[in-house]
Amino acid sequence: MIKWSPYVFVRLTICFVAGILLQIYSNKLIDWASVLLLFFSLLFFSLHFLGARRGSDLLTSLAGIVGLASIFLFGILITQQRTEINQPRHLTHQQLPALYYTGVVNDFVVEKPHHYNVILRVNQVRNFKGWQPVTGKIMLMVRKEKGLLQPRYGDVLLIKGKPEVPLPPLNLNAFNYKQYLAYQQIYHQQYVRPQQFKVLGYQPPSPILAFSIHLRHNLDAILKKYVPEQRNYAIATALVLGMKEYLDTDIKAAYTRTGTTHVLAVSGLHVALLFLALNYILGKLARTPRQKLAVFLFLLAAMWLYAFVTALSASVLRAVVMFTLLSIGKFFRRRSNMYNILAATAFGLLVYNPFFLLDVGFQLSFAAVLGIVLWQPRLNKLIKVDNWLGGKIWEGVSASVAAQLATMPLAFYYFHQFPIYFLMANLFAITISEFILYVGFLLLTFGIIPGVGYILGWIMNFLLNIMNGVVLVIEKLPMAIIEGISLTTVQVWLLAGFLILSSWFLIYHKKIFLLGISLTIIAFSGLQWAKIVNQQKQHLWVVYTLKNNAALGFIQGKQATLLADSAVLADKIDFTYNIQPHWWHLGINEIQFVSLQTETNPTVPTFKTPAGNKVMVWQGLRILILIYPEQFHSTSGNPLLFDYVLLRNNVKLSLEILQAAVRFKSLLVDSSSKNWYRQQLQQQCAKQQIPLYDVSKQGAFICSNVN
Repeated sequence: MIKWSPYVFVRLTICFVAGILLQIYSNKLIDWASVLLLFFSLLFFSLHFLGARRGSDLLTSLAGIVGLASIFLFGILITQQRTEINQPRHLTHQQLPALYYTGVVNDFVVEKPHHYNVILRVNQVRNFKGWQPVTGKIMLMVRKEKGLLQPRYGDVLLIKGKPEVPLPPLNLNAFNYKQYLAYQQIYHQQYVRPQQFKVLGYQPPSPILAFSIHLRHNLDAILKKYVPEQRNYAIATALVLGMKEYLDTDIKAAYTRTGTTHVLAVSGLHVALLFLALNYILGKLARTPRQKLAVFLFLLAAMWLYAFVTALSASVLRAVVMFTLLSIGKFFRRRSNMYNILAATAFGLLVYNPFFLLDVGFQLSFAAVLGIVLWQPRLNKLIKVDNWLGGKIWEGVSASVAAQLATMPLAFYYFHQFPIYFLMANLFAITISEFILYVGFLLLTFGIIPGVGYILGWIMNFLLNIMNGVVLVIEKLPMAIIEGISLTTVQVWLLAGFLILSSWFLIYHKKIFLLGISLTIIAFSGLQWAKIVNQQKQHLWVVYTLKNNAALGFIQGKQATLLADSAVLADKIDFTYNIQPHWWHLGINEIQFVSLQTETNPTVPTFKTPAGNKVMVWQGLRILILIYPEQFHSTSGNPLLFDYVLLRNNVKLSLEILQAAVRFKSLLVDSSSKNWYRQQLQQQCAKQQIPLYDVSKQGAFICSNVN
């Protein structure tokens, strides 16, 4: 059976994580958490002292249980304290609207095509009662205009306007930007023009971070100078410096579809290569104990500086903390348990920021390392390779397979896809990216030497062209990717449990693990079967929320027809980000795209009115779509019967005439109508007590009670 005694930090971290998750998802303040923590801590020390003095195994075991309970409570308490919205002076609790506010830019400024993303730590708000001290962070989208200097870390800004609470996703299963910001302790945002703010001064909260950002900009300038091709420069900055804002959509999609997107993110691989290179060079120079200590301290300083330069991402912090612990253990000649080191690293990072636990990069990074530690040594033993090159290739294969297995549940959950050729793509991409990284490090170090920078830049550009070309070729191979995988949270946990129990069964050969494997398979299959049955019976009509466009989804079983404006069908970005996640969730595997401008539709019977408007009849559902002013006529003199009337493109109409001529359940207005039109319509409908659903404000409209 598993012996838990050597894995102290594993036990502590599991309980700590449980406390964090309980606090985050319950979202309730436990007033007595600090008192309970104090009580359980005192009880732990008392039981531990008595158990050691009396030699009682029972008391020692009880002390261990109480200690784990203390760690669980510590997880709850630290999450409460790190949740900024719990502070009484937080911006969320301000009752009066803000007219002005001041704050300091306290993080890396991210450049976007049309604006800058600036995280502002606000300290004062001016309302009708004057200036009030506040706390909190605001995401500013500063619009780019001619003559605007890029905001920088440490700038003290005076902003005019009222920060808004981000909206939840307006389409079903779409990316939740509001939640994403909340996990970074950001609960407000504002789109700002240059005329709306003024720089009052420069007060960087952290001189170390300010220096690292300044260094990062200088290093970025070197890459931009010597790797001039835009696509290669974007990849070089992402790969070496962690700046992914310049990557275009196509190249990101290609690396994602081949399972090599991790190459574009600074991770443990980058830190390991930097550490190994410096350790190899400086290790040869260190002879005396004092010199070895100096090299050891320099290596730690170099790794942490690199972590700051690459924006302190969760995956980089994981790697740097792990290497720090391993280096300390090696320097002092202490044996290291990789599971304890991995757990201790997670524990330390989560004490610093409990919300790292919900960061996708954090989860994938730890899952990949855990998979490599658990499975790679055992996979290596399956095949014995005598020659050096074959051994290195097999090590790469086993590491890639181990990491892919460990991250598979998370990849299914977040990205809904599985790259078929991940092994081939990763073997090539990781190998060549190592050379690119080393060339990049040399370029950043010696690029100031005349002539050397151009040579290294040419080599780096050449290698990047090869890597991009191969990745793009692999992406085009037949059946390169399986898309549309949709798992519930419970299924992800069951899949992870299946992998863990399978590993334990292969290691310990205990029947209890085989029983657990069987139960997880049964539970997973049962949930999947129930989901498939429901999907085959589904009949939905959905009006999606898009920017300035309309899209109607007609879903029957696992087949769907999308009626959308021609702009949506020409550029599938809107579909990919706003509609496809919902259709993956519904299990849609047959899709038909039809323009709303076409007069005929083989799936949804469509009729044209004399004014050019459309009547659609589908599964007993009657829909009137108004784009032009309509003169309503009825041969029988009775009102026309419709389930829904959809208004588009700011159509002019009289609600009195519409009500007199048409009977309907609800009036809908889609995203093609302007804001002023929707506001006027809302006021008119409120006066006449007409039910109105505004898709742009209330989110996608879904009708599930279709006959």
